[in-house]
Amino acid sequence: MTALPPPVEAVCTTFLDAVPAGLVTGLYLHGGLAFGEWVEGRSDVDFTATLGREPTEADLEALRLAHEQVAAAHGDAPFLDGVHVLASDLTRSPEACPGRPTVFLHSFEPAGRVALSPVSWHELARHGVTVAGPPAGSLGIWTDDAVLRAYTVDNLDTYWRRQAADCAADPAGAASDAACEWVVPGIARLHHLLVTG
Repeated sequence: MTALPPPVEAVCTTFLDAVPAGLVTGLYLHGGLAFGEWVEGRSDVDFTATLGREPTEADLEALRLAHEQVAAAHGDAPFLDGVHVLASDLTRSPEACPGRPTVFLHSFEPAGRVALSPVSWHELARHGVTVAGPPAGSLGIWTDDAVLRAYTVDNLDTYWRRQAADCAADPAGAASDAACEWVVPGIARLHHLLVTG
């Protein structure tokens, strides 16, 4: 396993220690951390966890409680955001995946879709950091460059176009540190993907 920054290792350990034995079969990190861009005190920890079975109501409650323990132990520094899937979900397009247990900013949803995207699958397949379980590269994770490109273009044309309009309507807000940290690298990363693949 790649050496993790201590706060990342701490939240991952808290989560893995809190889930019942056999429920989580793998924990994989992606996002900024996988690209060497994690910044202590600012970045979140993007994860995908694989489950050993289709989650029951009791399993969903156990996952919710595990994330409550992470929140109680670590607060917002950093957030542990992501999705819990079956390993077989990763072998097909995320569009074909049903809603799965997700957590974002400590909010747990039993059947969310927020982290089910071609971006997450491609990051896991090409740059995923294995914390627990079999290596990410051995999971047969689905990728399709044409789908990733189309998804990225659509994301620029919808979400990021709205962000740009919001910035233009509120120049003072657009000049804030938070807006600059989100918008500038966000659009630049998508441009980088489109130019370089």
